[in-house]
This record gives sequence, structure tokens and C-alpha cells, in this order.
Amino acid sequence: MPKRSRYDVEDLHPVRTMPPYEPCWCRSGKKWKFCHKIREAMRPLAFAELTANMQVEAKRGYCSHPDAPRGCSNKLIRSHTVQRSGGLSAIAEDGHVLSPKEGVKFMAQNDGLMVPTKVGINNASTFMGFCGLHDGSMFRPAEHGAVSLNSEVAFLLSFRSVAYEGYNKIISKRWSEINREADAGLPFERQAMFQQMQHWHRVGTEVAIEDFNIWKEAYDEAFKKNDYSRFWYHAVAFEGVLPIAASGGLMPEFDFTGKRVQALGELGKTLDHVTVNLTVLEGRTVAVLGWLGEPDDAAQQFVRSFAEVPDNDVANALLRLCFEHIENLYLTPSWWNALPGEWQTALVHKMKNGLPHGERVPAGLLPDGRDYFPNLKVVERISALPAPA
Repeated sequence: MPKRSRYDVEDLHPVRTMPPYEPCWCRSGKKWKFCHKIREAMRPLAFAELTANMQVEAKRGYCSHPDAPRGCSNKLIRSHTVQRSGGLSAIAEDGHVLSPKEGVKFMAQNDGLMVPTKVGINNASTFMGFCGLHDGSMFRPAEHGAVSLNSEVAFLLSFRSVAYEGYNKIISKRWSEINREADAGLPFERQAMFQQMQHWHRVGTEVAIEDFNIWKEAYDEAFKKNDYSRFWYHAVAFEGVLPIAASGGLMPEFDFTGKRVQALGELGKTLDHVTVNLTVLEGRTVAVLGWLGEPDDAAQQFVRSFAEVPDNDVANALLRLCFEHIENLYLTPSWWNALPGEWQTALVHKMKNGLPHGERVPAGLLPDGRDYFPNLKVVERISALPAPA
């Protein structure tokens, strides 16, 4: 895979005073006189104001189809990462599901945790990532009629996850720019800490966007050629419907045995990715972990370790995976509410591992002694994995 570009990975060097017309130490591109010289005297930005600005940015979308903007319709739509009909509706109650992502709005009241919060299925799992014409035509094989899992359907589910993750990274970059002045009114020491944190967030986002562009280019090419020969996956079909649905991607660090498969801090190389989809096809939950790439990379090690999880723990393993890595996750309210409080707390704390101050641990995906889905049976496994080396 291509190597990443060079990034400015030096810490910031905050200073209280500097020549007024030199670039500010925070690397905003503004002169110090018009940036941090006056920052402490500025009106502090309210959390609600920042949130409103971020929501405006989130509505500025684009079409992720490989041919876009050629052939696009005039209107972007709120595209569902998990299809509303079948996927979300199968786990909803009174038209609603629970969403950890929706809980971001209430983190301040929940000690910084993403507690699952109710959201209607019309708004759940949506992003402004496709125009109406391309969304309908591209994903028809995976969403309409009797859909059986095959390489094309698995690839399309994965493509949508990649598009969603890329959209989030671009929005994250926009949010980072909005946050540049969120230290308004703070004393210098707190400005310095805040800007250092934002600087590393921007570096990480730039790295992630470059990785995404490499992945997306490969997915686009495979779709255009109708060639899924380099798309690998392992799928599990259950008897009935699990009370969870999800769609997203991750750069795996530890596999389902606790073994490290790649180090995320290596800025000089492109990291491997894996997509995760839990949805409902033909009246049963199907989970698909897949990737497009080389047969001997970290993604292969990660997915193969998932394929080796025994049937009696695979549903639990998927739940641990989603809470550890996939914020685009949806739950049946009554199922979640029936879990013991300590079980809920343990799962919610897994979500914190993916936040800026969280830390992945080798045991994150290992069995935790809890059976979240008693008596649930695996009825089929479908593998399209490379032969072991």
C-alpha cells in the first residue's frame, strides 16, 4: 500500500507574547495579533452554540458514488447506512431505536459517556453521503426484494460503511476548524492545553482522511469493474433477529484473541481497515466483516480471528466489537433496558475507549463472562477468506 504523506507531528509551542504580525503559535494561519493575543478577552462560546455550528456542517454533504458528480441527481438525501426497511424496522419499537451516537448530545450530563438514547428510525443511521439517484441505483441489490448474501451484497454493505466513515472524517475536520476558537475566554494555560489537544486531533484526522482516500479509490475501482475478487469477508447468519444493528469501519489494533495486529501510531504507513455490518436479510440477522485489500494484512488476521469465535459466543463477540469500535450502532430499547445495570455500564465504558482520551486494551474483544443473547443460534457461516499462508 502507498505510504502516507509527511505530517507536522511536532507539539505546539505556546507562548504568552510574540511579535504581533508573526503567525500565531496555534498554527491557525492567522497573525498572533488577531488570534491568541486577544483570545482571553473574547466571549466564551457556549456548548449549545458549538453544537449548532457542528450540526450545520453535518448537513453539508456530497455524493460518494464512484461516478459522482457525473450522473448525480440534484438532491442529496439522508442515506441510511442500515436500511430503514428491514434492518432498523426489524429491531425498532414504536418506530424508535436506541443509539449511542445520539447520546453524544447528553455526554455532559452523563459523565462524558455516550449513553444510548432514543431516536426515530427515519433519522437513525443517516448521513448526507449520496444523491437520491445514485443511492437508489447502487444499493438496490442489497436492499430490495429477496436479498441473499453473496460477494456483491457483502461488498455493497462494505462500500456504504466506507463512505459513511469517510464522511465522518471530513465532517470531523470541519468541526476541528470550528473548535479552533472554543478556548475563547480561557486563561493562557488552558488555551495552551486545549490547542495542543486540537492540534493532535487535526493531525489524526488528516491521517485518517488520507487513508480513507486510498480505501475509497480501491472500492470505487472494484465497483466500476464489477470485480470483487479482492474483497474478502466472513459472514454469520443467526436464527431470527438480534436486537442490534450496525454499520461502520475500524482500523483494528487487537483481534478477538487479544493479539495486536497493527500499531495505530505508525504515521509512515497506511493502516488496514475492516468494515462491520449487522443488518437483517430475509428475516434473520446477518453480520458481515470484510475488507478490500491484500490477503495477508492485518485485516485478514482480524477477520480470521472473528471467524474462529465459537458459535456460542459469536453474537456476544459482535456486541463487544460494536461497543468497542462502531458508534453507528442501534439497539432494541426493551432489550437494552432489561440488561443488568452493571452490564450496561460496562458496555458504555467500551465506547469511551474510542474517544480522544480513551485507550484500546488487548482484552477489549475477549469474552467478558456475560451472555447477552441466551439461546440464540447460528444457522450459517459464509466465508470468502484467503487461504491461510
